[in-house]
Amino acid sequence: MINWAQELPAIKPKYLAIIQLIKSLIQNNQLLPGQRLPAERSLARWFNVDRSTVSRAFDELSAGSTL
Repeated sequence: MINWAQELPAIKPKYLAIIQLIKSLIQNNQLLPGQRLPAERSLARWFNVDRSTVSRAFDELSAGSTL
């Protein structure tokens, strides 16, 4: 089980840190194909960011961002 309440990497802006964290989880086989992500509101609360920050990270990831 993933500990989503962990601290984000020290990257700014925060949406890039969320992207890096999710990509890292995928690369380390902690986040598997078909596995659901928590709701944006939950992640925003756990990461102490606005929901729009999580939404932007999701948008970038789904657009195939290579950041």
